[in-house]
Parts: sequence; structure tokens; C-alpha cells
Amino acid sequence: MLAIINSKIGDTTERVKPDWQPLANLQNLRDLSLYGYGVTDECLPVITRLKSLERLDLSGADIGDAEFDTLKMLPHLQSLSVQETKITADAITKLSELKSLEDLVLSDNDMEDASFDTLKSLPHLQYLNLQGSYMTAKAIRELSELKQLNLLILGSGLLSYQQSWTSEQISRLQEALPDTTIFVDGERVER
Repeated sequence: MLAIINSKIGDTTERVKPDWQPLANLQNLRDLSLYGYGVTDECLPVITRLKSLERLDLSGADIGDAEFDTLKMLPHLQSLSVQETKITADAITKLSELKSLEDLVLSDNDMEDASFDTLKSLPHLQYLNLQGSYMTAKAIRELSELKQLNLLILGSGLLSYQQSWTSEQISRLQEALPDTTIFVDGERVER
């Protein structure tokens, strides 16, 4: 595992252009965490040269949708965390080719117009964390179709037009996903 946390690499305030190329030499790397500032879209094409990568944490990175589709070049990627980044709902549609993906953390991102329909094409997806990410009622209906999930984490305030989940919405989600453990605001939803 290689973890680079809150690195000054690529810090735009210093106007230093990062050199991510040496990272590409770590061909057997399976677990990479580039948590924090200094990580930008420019590093994604380099990361996708790490074909053995199974776990990738880009939480807190200054990445958006521009290069997000390059992640499809990681055939063994099982876990992806992009918490508190600049990705939007458009990024979700670019995940369909990550067929090995089991864990996905999208918390604290703008998912308001997201279509989670794409995630149905990920047969191994078991864990989805959307805590702190805003979404619409349509997105909630699509979440209820993710029958492959074992664990779904949500937070209040997820609905862009209301403050928190209603008991009716939670009940409908539970009915649709009877084999999925659901947490809302850190509390396990009891059946």
C-alpha cells in the first residue's frame, strides 16, 4: 500500500506542476491512497497505468469529471473512494465498465442529478456510501433497484428538496432491498 496524505505535490498555490510519472513505475501496487489536496485530474491518466490496482482512495482530491472515465482502464479495481471531491452526477455514468468494483464511496459529493441506473451493471457492487451527497427522488428510485448491495449508507439532507429522509421513503427502500443493510445518519435502519 502506498498512501500520500495531504501532499504538497501539485499544490497550485505554489504553481508547481506535479510530476506523477514516477508513480507509474509501481506496476505491482494494489492499494493506493492519495488523500488530500494536491492531487488533481492530471494524476488520473498516470494512475490508470497501474493495472494491478485493486483499491484506490482519492478522497479529498481536487479531481472532477474531466478525467474520471480513465478509471475504466483499471480492470482489477475493487474499491474506489472519491469522497469530498469535485465529481458530479456525470461521473456515475463513467463507472459502468468497472465490472470488478465491490465498494464505492461517493459521500459528500454533488449527486443531485445522478442516475444510479448505471450501477446496476456492476454485478459485484456490495457497498455504496452516499452519505452527505444530495440526490433527487428519481435517484432514490434507482437506488432501490441495486439488488446486489449488502450495505447502503445514506445521510439526512440527501434529498435536495427536503431536510431528511421520511419514514415512508426509508420503508420503501427497505422493501425494495430486503437483503441490504441500510444506515441513515449513522443509525442502522431496523426492519
